[in-house]
Amino acid sequence: MKKIIILIITVSAFCLSAKAQIVSSHYYDNYGSPFLRFDVMKSSYSYSGDDSISFFPEDSGYHGIGGNVTIGYYVPIWKTSFFYAPEIGLTIRGGKEKLYDDSFSSYIGVGLRAVPLQFGYSFDLSNSVTVNPRIGAAASYIPLGSITYKTKGSSESSESQSSKTTRKWDEDFDSFETSLLIGCDLVFRDSNFILSLVAESGPFIQAGISLGFLF
Repeated sequence: MKKIIILIITVSAFCLSAKAQIVSSHYYDNYGSPFLRFDVMKSSYSYSGDDSISFFPEDSGYHGIGGNVTIGYYVPIWKTSFFYAPEIGLTIRGGKEKLYDDSFSSYIGVGLRAVPLQFGYSFDLSNSVTVNPRIGAAASYIPLGSITYKTKGSSESSESQSSKTTRKWDEDFDSFETSLLIGCDLVFRDSNFILSLVAESGPFIQAGISLGFLF
């Protein structure tokens, strides 16, 4: 009986050791490598009665599309399934909001984006799909951008009453912003394709999907 127990323990230990070696090898092959990521997200920016922009109704806000193009690197943390994944790249914001019956505004901004702190945990969903939940902090600097305010003249008014005003990005928004993000990656190992869901909370609230590739 003792011999059978010892045999079972020995075989189990061998199997666990072999599995650990396979997972470790797979992990370093797939996550000790760079990646390219494209984020497409629904974004919004809400005002809350700030005096400097009091000409907006209290509940008004911008709604549009945001996007990021970044490169990053999955860095294994020691010999575990945890990883560190910094990213750097470009960000773009664009949107439009109706202010009053005959007035609306639109904005567009382009800048730099960095995700210096991003950590996650990797586990296999199947033999070919790995799941990477992650959480991190991002920073963006948007030096290029503008906000345009337009007022349309009514049918009873002369055309001269229509107006258009353009302001610089930093007159209404902060050029430098920070945010918290949470996401979950599905890594298809056979094709090195990455499909993600991501949400971000900062001056702009964003949520959407992300497509990426492992190099």
